[in-house]
Amino acid sequence: MSAVSTKGLDVWLYKADAVPVEVVPTAISLASPAVVTVAATTGITAGDVVHVNTVGFPELDNKSFVVGEVDGVGFTFELIGSNTTGSTGVLSATPTITVYPSSDRVKICLSQMDIAAPSANDISTNTFCEDGSVAGRSTPGTIALAGYLDENDTGLDELTLADEDGLPRYFEVVLPGTLGYLIGKVTISGFSVTTPLDGAVGWTATGTQNEKIKWVHT
Repeated sequence: MSAVSTKGLDVWLYKADAVPVEVVPTAISLASPAVVTVAATTGITAGDVVHVNTVGFPELDNKSFVVGEVDGVGFTFELIGSNTTGSTGVLSATPTITVYPSSDRVKICLSQMDIAAPSANDISTNTFCEDGSVAGRSTPGTIALAGYLDENDTGLDELTLADEDGLPRYFEVVLPGTLGYLIGKVTISGFSVTTPLDGAVGWTATGTQNEKIKWVHT
């Protein structure tokens, strides 16, 4: 196993006013990745984030993926990160898929990024007679971002707007080479500015994962 450099990694934040494209699948293949057939692929491009609503496949329902190869002749597109091989799912009567065009996202220039998974804390029920515990309330995953102030950085403008409006946005990391993507939905909060005595003026922000950030790849 060889280590992979972060050089070439791109981080994107979708705009709150992004206009999604609603499509109705007419068929979904049993494959890895699954291939979706629709009436038209207009407005769908590779790299778009996709949220699958209830389509009748438990491997896909209420999950997010990334658009892979798009066939504008056969009207199909791949769902990177999906696997319906051997599925017993049947296409529902009213299936829908929401596509978030990558044209509605802005790049964030980061110096550091940390993604923490959701966790659940045990609640102690210890007594003098015996030890015990019960499952506590689960804590959603978090995200911590850092960068440097730049008045011409449109991504930073969107990030501060996200901090102000508190609306959830899709968060997408395009990994180098063929490693795939990290995708999820986050609510940004806690934007602050750091001013060292001698150095560049920076910023930090934190967020909550509304939809767990996951790694999707072919």
